Amino acid sequence: KIAEEIFKEKEEQSKSGFSKEVFAFHYFLKTNKIKESEKLANIFGELTKKYPKWYKNANQEREIKKILINELIHHYNFTRGDATLFIKNLIEKIKQGIKNGSK
Repeated sequence: KIAEEIFKEKEEQSKSGFSKEVFAFHYFLKTNKIKESEKLANIFGELTKKYPKWYKNANQEREIKKILINELIHHYNFTRGDATLFIKNLIEKIKQGIKNGSK
């Protein structure tokens, strides 16, 4: 069962055209029932291009978080606290995946 899920996720990632970290971002949004998850994932993807060392550089990471938090507040009706917590947790999961070699 787990092997099937992994294969399905890899297949979806390949079809999406997203990098692994952007796909993980999208997948997390989708599984948390965030509307227009692909749009927000595209924003994250553009930000990772603008800030390519975001997962190693605190300033770049902070900029990405700030933009994503504001996006959730202004377009997804999150409170500042909920948006901050959500993005912080999501970014940490993705960074952990990168550190574990899944990039």
